[in-house]
Order: sequence, then structure tokens, then C-alpha cells
Amino acid sequence: MVGSIDEAVVLVGEIVRQAEFFDYLEEIRGQADRLGLVDAIARRDTPALYDWLIESFSFQGVSDRVAWTYIATHGNATWAAVEASLEMSRCKCPKLGSFEAYQGCRYRKSLRTCAEPTFIHRCPVPTLPLRKGDLNQLAFALFYFLRDRCNGDLVGFLDGLFEAIDSQPIDDRLSVKRDALLEAMSEIFGISDKLIGMTFANLLIGGDPDRSDWVAVGQSLIAVDSLVHNFLHRTGVLGAFELSHPYGDRCYGDTGCAGILYELSERIDARTVNPAFPATFPRLIQSAIWQFAAESRRNICNGRQIDDRFGCSSLTCPVGAICSRLPITKPIPVTQPDEPDPVEATSGTANTDQGEPQ
Repeated sequence: MVGSIDEAVVLVGEIVRQAEFFDYLEEIRGQADRLGLVDAIARRDTPALYDWLIESFSFQGVSDRVAWTYIATHGNATWAAVEASLEMSRCKCPKLGSFEAYQGCRYRKSLRTCAEPTFIHRCPVPTLPLRKGDLNQLAFALFYFLRDRCNGDLVGFLDGLFEAIDSQPIDDRLSVKRDALLEAMSEIFGISDKLIGMTFANLLIGGDPDRSDWVAVGQSLIAVDSLVHNFLHRTGVLGAFELSHPYGDRCYGDTGCAGILYELSERIDARTVNPAFPATFPRLIQSAIWQFAAESRRNICNGRQIDDRFGCSSLTCPVGAICSRLPITKPIPVTQPDEPDPVEATSGTANTDQGEPQ
């Protein structure tokens, strides 16, 4: 039973070392190459990066299977489509001028309304065939961000963001770079810390191994979904850190799941998995926990395997002897999606896992 932080470290460390993560970095880099990200970054091809980002950001609010099916049937936003819709539009809406002007669009697909309903009959925002109005807003907000804030060069924007921090007398530059990335991207409508961590970890780790600051920031990014939160609850890790809380906004920050994952990564030396890894590797810790729970991976710690009214009764769990096996009195609805596979996300192969209970 996990009753202390040291015992929490032992339990999570056991899961990390049991997972087959020796080639974790090479798998991410290989996937980035196959998806064209390596080439797009080398060419500083922002339109291609936009298309990949918008696909990744589309996996929110539903299971991956639902998202993939909708995209396969209706298509998705692309840089070319958004750019063309703006060039051809005769809409005079004041929201359509720039990234700053576009704030507060408030387009609602079901109600066919927005912040400037007088102009909606000619507005290009509703023309994208996306699953919900929030995604239409996100597609245009991301386009404006990359065009205006990044001057059409996402690679240059990221390089400049990190280089500016390197020029300052800061002790913990890595965490400052990570926070700067999260702060910049969170200005885009509809993009949460979870989506940023989930997407940019793969982009930064796999896009260009020679950009050492990119790789370091990517390795430090995490995504807390319902599977990760519920694992920390069931095992007693949340309680050991005295940070018990419901799944949601409190999962992020120093006093939530994110803070726990970062502290665990400081105490679990990832070099015991592969000597080439950094000693502190938050993304690896989070990924190991996610794979331990996800139905498409190890399929051990989730609500389909466990009756959360009573707690886990498995006799075969590899960490069952030290797990607290706590019940979850208010299970998270199945409609909550979990994180797409850390390696296979946006690869074109659907991951059908959903959030708890499973």
C-alpha cells in the first residue's frame, strides 16, 4: 500500500522499468519522420506544420475513433483552405483582420451565431466542415497565430522563444522555456495545456534531434488525462503527496497531478531504462503511466478492468502488492477522451481508447 512519497516512487518506478521504453525516443523520431514533420521543420514549412497541428488538436472532447471517422468522412481544416477562404471572402466582420482582432469570435455551429451575427452570412469561419464550432474557431485562431505572431514561421518562432530565454541569467531555463511555450500557445482559442503538452512533446522531441533545446523542452512536456489522473488516485500516489483532487483543471500546476509527475521524474532516474535518456524525463514517466492504463496498450489500470465502486481486486497486476487499490466514488464519464498514443498520435491509425471508466 502506498503510504509515502518514497513508496509512490517505488510503485511508479516499477511501472516505468517494466514498460518497453528502451527505444522510446527513436520511435518518436521515426514517427515524426514518417509523418513528414522532420522535412517540414527542415524546410520551415509552416503550412505543413499547421495541417499536422490542426489534426492533432481535433482529438478533443470525443474518442479517437469518433474523431477519425468524422475527419475521414468530412475532411479537416488545412492552411490552404483557411487562407483561400479568407482571400475569397467578402465578409466585412471586424474579427477577421488579425490574431488580436479575432479574439472572442464565439462562433456556435448548432445555433449559427457568433459575436458579430450581422456578418455571419458571408463569414468564412462556418465554411470549414468541422465537427463542432469550437474547432472552426480554433482553425482560424491557429492560422492567425502562425501568420501574425509567428510571421509565418513556426520554426523560427520557437527558436527565437527559446534563444531569448538562453540570453537571460536564469537558473532553471528548461522550466522557463516550457512555461513560455505553454503561455504562448494557450493564447490560441480552444487549446489547453493538455493538448499543447500532448502535441508539442512529439513535435519537439522528434522534429529535429539536433535542436537540443527543442528536445529538452519536449521531454519535459506532459499531458494529464483521465487515465493518468485515475491511476494516481487508485494507486494512492495522490494521497501520498497529500494532493487529492477531482479530475479537471486542478490536475495542472504544482499542487496537482502535473506537480506530482514532475516530482516523480526528479526521483526516478530514466537512465535505468536507457543510459542515453536524460536522468529527469517527465514525458517518459507520464507515458509509462498512460500505457499502463490505456486499453490499447497494457490495459491494466482502467475502469473496464476495475469496478471502481470497490477498488481493484486483480491478482495479476505487476504492482498490485504495493498498490493502495482505492475505489473511485465518482467515476469519470466514458465521454472523456484519454490521450492519443504518445507515439502513434496523428499517424492515421485510430486509437479507440476512451477516458474513464473503461
